Amino acid sequence: MILEPKLIVADEPVSMLDASVRVEILKLLRGLQASHDLAVIYITHDLSTVRYFSERIFVMYAGKLVEKAKVNELLRDPRHPYTHALLTATSDPDAENAATFKDVPPGEPPSLINPPLGCRFHPRCHHVIERLCDVKEPPDFEVEPEHFTACWLYR
Repeated sequence: MILEPKLIVADEPVSMLDASVRVEILKLLRGLQASHDLAVIYITHDLSTVRYFSERIFVMYAGKLVEKAKVNELLRDPRHPYTHALLTATSDPDAENAATFKDVPPGEPPSLINPPLGCRFHPRCHHVIERLCDVKEPPDFEVEPEHFTACWLYR
């Protein structure tokens, strides 16, 4: 903070911390953000902390943005099949989750050195449109005001 940065990039800043410590670190980051007028890029797979910390979410899959929206809108109504799968697989703290099966997309993430043609998620997608998703990379479609998704389902 001595150098008065305008931006902090926080890559998985609380991923390996105990839940009680996570909250304290997130409060600290939020306080620094407010008191120093900082922008924070918060990179995480832990969507439970995103809800607390962020205003907008940008969801990436295999190095490509697949969805972007205000936090509440995206968490309430995910549009891209990967975002939906990511949210479905994320559990709230609840003992019942141990007995619940999570529907995870089949297969493995693609090679970033040699990614598939078209949408990078298409080999794992339940909604794949043959000869489109596997051929042409989708542009961003505005499905709601300020809610964009790169998915041919919304053309």
